[in-house]
Amino acid sequence: MDSVSDRTSSKHHQPTSNFDLTSPKKHQPTSANREKQPQPQPPPAIPKPRPDDLSWMPPLGVAFVACNSIIAIYRSRDDIPTVAFIIAANIALALLFLSIRSHEKAPAESKRKHKIWIWSMATLLNVGFAWKVTMILPLWMSLILWALVAVSTVGTFYLYFLFAHGKN
Repeated sequence: MDSVSDRTSSKHHQPTSNFDLTSPKKHQPTSANREKQPQPQPPPAIPKPRPDDLSWMPPLGVAFVACNSIIAIYRSRDDIPTVAFIIAANIALALLFLSIRSHEKAPAESKRKHKIWIWSMATLLNVGFAWKVTMILPLWMSLILWALVAVSTVGTFYLYFLFAHGKN
């Protein structure tokens, strides 16, 4: 009993934690002390954005394209082929977006039909913009641009239909 009373009355040995740092032996906290210790809390999880959180983005993009198209049509009001190109590009872009959206919602059996529409609209936009841009480029740059359009068209066809055959 004297040893217990000596430990509690000793002024030199007053542990401030569950571990006795003055002793060379490593002491493990008892289960009673372990329960009293506050457990470290894991950092709060970063919430993942729900699909509804960004639902304002597509309408904003459509509004941006529409405003730019209206301005372009107004500035080109005397050039009928340019106005027709702007309208055709907007229709093709809208069809591309609708095709992508319907592809996402379609059952697996009918996705190939949607892929054809997506590839067709993307190719139409690539060819249309290349045609419009090559009008102002020198010949050597036009040839490079048409080569890029051909590579991207053939490459997307291969990746979309041949390489990923059987995949969605």
